Amino acid sequence: MPDACTPLLDPTLCWTMLDASSDLFFFKDASFLYRYVNRAFCDLFDLPAQTVVGCNDFEIFPGASASRHRQADQTVLASGRSQLFEYLVERPDRSVWLQVLKTPVLDNAGQGIGIFCVARNITARKSVDDRNRHTLAELERDVAQRAEDLRRTNQELRHEAEERLKAEKALEESHRSLNCIFENSPIGIAFVTDRVVRRDQ
Repeated sequence: MPDACTPLLDPTLCWTMLDASSDLFFFKDASFLYRYVNRAFCDLFDLPAQTVVGCNDFEIFPGASASRHRQADQTVLASGRSQLFEYLVERPDRSVWLQVLKTPVLDNAGQGIGIFCVARNITARKSVDDRNRHTLAELERDVAQRAEDLRRTNQELRHEAEERLKAEKALEESHRSLNCIFENSPIGIAFVTDRVVRRDQ
């Protein structure tokens, strides 16, 4: 009877657990051929496992997407470390955003024999992010426009204030000039005297 603490290494159980996950699990060998894909992978891309297994990315996905996958796989195998990627996976019928954790699988000699991948469909999150960025961009444009409108309004108010001040100074200068004329010229004196006399009558 197996010890209760001994891990149960049953391949059938392992495949069943991977198929039950909503995340995508898949394995590629060192030649970048698919050797395993779980049910979520098949459901997302509407491909049966037997169509995928034994093929490479260029036989399944359009060239641009396949090139991204291949570059990421080569990077992981060369580094010997797990790495996280986000990229758009294109199919003729639709495109999805995936967040993919790629982990190199090494043999006893430390040589890479394949890549085990776990991927999550983040298309909905990306859509929300895009909407948020669009909303933020609109808000920033609105704030910039309001700031420009406020700047122009302040500029107009300053101009009006300057013009009003100039007009007031001109009026004061004209008033002083007239007073000087009336106070020092015979006509002005006569005019002032006549007004004083009229008030006394």
